Amino acid sequence: MVGIFLLIYFLPAGTARFDNAVLEGIRLTHCYAQEHVILCLLPAFLIAGAMAAYLSQGAVMHYLGPAAPKPVAFGMASVSRMLLAVCSCTVLPLFGGIYRRGAGLGLTVEIEKVTDMNAIIDKGVMRTPALGVDGEVIVEGKVASAEEIQRLLKA
Repeated sequence: MVGIFLLIYFLPAGTARFDNAVLEGIRLTHCYAQEHVILCLLPAFLIAGAMAAYLSQGAVMHYLGPAAPKPVAFGMASVSRMLLAVCSCTVLPLFGGIYRRGAGLGLTVEIEKVTDMNAIIDKGVMRTPALGVDGEVIVEGKVASAEEIQRLLKA
């Protein structure tokens, strides 16, 4: 707390060099907000949301999954990158959405959250949270890691 106070106390506010640096920082942030956020990030998030809503997991797995033929996966990735010509920081939400839809996973799964206590008891679950696969409880009483879930599903 004392360090912050001393930093603020000894700031060279009022000098031309310091004031110009602060104003230039504000101008650059203003320019970034106008040009980058409006023209790149917002469209990228809108496209990512549309892809998440309208692309099925099966289609993503078919063309971009680990079992997809490499030339097909490379072609699809290249074409989608050309169509979505955005800067590197907006590629993250776009292709992060595709990855979450199933690309790169070895399995395609459907997840159902069960909150009905009678249904939970009917499955024989004594401790929550629990994870069941094809009607069989495989993890009970803890949150399994992603690696553990992948290992259990591949077994």
